[in-house]
Order: sequence, then C-alpha cells, then structure tokens
Amino acid sequence: MHPTAMRNCQYFFDSYAGSFPQEQVRVIEIGAQDVNGSLRTVTPGHYDYLGIDFVAGNGVDLVLEDPYVLPLPDDGVDIVLSSSCFEHSEMFWISFLEIMRVLKPHGLFYLNAPSNGPFSSLPGGLLAILSRQREGPGQLGEAQRHQGEAAGILHQLPAVRHGRAGPVE
Repeated sequence: MHPTAMRNCQYFFDSYAGSFPQEQVRVIEIGAQDVNGSLRTVTPGHYDYLGIDFVAGNGVDLVLEDPYVLPLPDDGVDIVLSSSCFEHSEMFWISFLEIMRVLKPHGLFYLNAPSNGPFSSLPGGLLAILSRQREGPGQLGEAQRHQGEAAGILHQLPAVRHGRAGPVE
C-alpha cells in the first residue's frame, strides 16, 4: 500500500463518513491483504469491516473461491473500498458489475488504481495482459480471448446503475 493510497482513503472517509448516520455501516474491501498497510486502519472503528481477497493473508477475513463473484447479498453493503487491486484483475469490468450488485442504492464505491509509474510485478492484471498481447504477429493472446468472452457475457447481463439492475438499453 502506497502512503498516498492510504492518505486518499482517509480523505474519502473524512469527506463522506457523515453520509451514513446509521449505527451499523457495512464496509467491504476488495483486495484486503495487508501489503505494506491496509485500508482497515483508516476505516472508522465503529464500521462493520470485511476484508476480501482471492488469497489468504494478513487482513483477509474472506477468501473468494471465484475472484469475480462476491458471496454477498444484493444491496447489502454501504461502502466498497478497493485500492491498488483493479490493475491486477484481467476482467475488472466484471468485478465492477459485481460490486454494483452488492452495493446499496445510495452506497459509495471508493476506487484507487495506479495510473503512473512502473508496472507491478504482482500476479494478473495489466502487466499480464500486456505481456500476453505480445505473443506474436497474427496470434490472438490469451487475454484478448478472455476479453472477447467477457464482452459476450457483459452483453447478456442487465445494465447496472446505482446498485440496481435494469434492462439493457
């Protein structure tokens, strides 16, 4: 966790924590493994926090069987946090749709993803996509095949707006 990522999430809570007057605020963090820090430390202590990741580790309360499926009910989460995680997801748009499904209609999604600097050496994501797309002239890289499959799946899913599914327009 970069110090700026931690500071930005603290600014998020400083700005928006007052939007949730109820006593029980449900927060989940996607990519919660504590690598040089955790957003759990800047989440208000009275919030109900659940750290989610696809591998076990320090700060992880729930290990996902499928990184693209959150085993949570629809409209059950007030705040979803994700910092330095989406760039490791080969199909982040599916993760986004899943987050919208579990987020309450007036919930908040805090997303922080690096946009400048060196590529990460951690598994998956942009580095993996870029390396697979360079498989050679005329060859369809594995990531491109996945993207095509995902585009077909996304076309079949209902549109998601403000945490609620609706018809595809």
